[in-house]
Amino acid sequence: MKFNSLELQGKLNSEITNLVVLNDVDSTNTFIKSLQSKKILDLVVAEKQSAGRGRRGNAWDSPEIGNIYMSLKFAVSRKIPALSLVTGLIVKKAIQEVSKDINVLLKWPNDLILNQRKAGGILVEIDQDNQINNFIVGIGINIEPDVANDSWIGLKEIDNEVDRSKIIIKIANAFEKIALGKEDFNNWQSEWEKHCVHMHKKITLNLNDSDKVEGIFEGINHNGEMLLSNENGILTFNSGECSVDYASI
Repeated sequence: MKFNSLELQGKLNSEITNLVVLNDVDSTNTFIKSLQSKKILDLVVAEKQSAGRGRRGNAWDSPEIGNIYMSLKFAVSRKIPALSLVTGLIVKKAIQEVSKDINVLLKWPNDLILNQRKAGGILVEIDQDNQINNFIVGIGINIEPDVANDSWIGLKEIDNEVDRSKIIIKIANAFEKIALGKEDFNNWQSEWEKHCVHMHKKITLNLNDSDKVEGIFEGINHNGEMLLSNENGILTFNSGECSVDYASI
């Protein structure tokens, strides 16, 4: 069933949120950049993306099968800590509020993990203009099973009745608070660590095509940087691709 624009808009704060629902788009993140609304928060959702993007320029497969492809855009003057990680926490909570049977966990820095398979991901883009931080947050969530990729999982493999529109609304409501400056981000760091799939586990951090480092994931600092312990002590990283051996967890 396709998105119902009226249903979505009816659950949003229309005074501050501009909603755009599309059937097909190259990328919701790319499209939202062109919007010139006067609302505090822009929200774009699409049934399909022809050129969806993930972190590090990776393509994001976005077929028209009933998944969530959405982007949010807002501007604030204050600093928001580790928005990619905070967004993961928002999405995890939104999904669990809609379906208590679905316990999504978080993988540093931006993946959503369910039953040791990828259920979604986040792409945050930031543009600073003087003292204003312009944020674009792209979120992709697999709702339907993807038979072509067994490393991915759809939420309906756990709960066939899960409602993607309700998940979008809960995520958007959380970002309405952020855009209005009503979110204080208390305890986000410890909350994120509590739901991390590889907390205190051995991981491999791929820094580029040839460099990698192994160690125990000890958590994150307030900037969202990884704390990794090995024979060299506690190391801090702000980028890289985290590889987890789920068989050892």
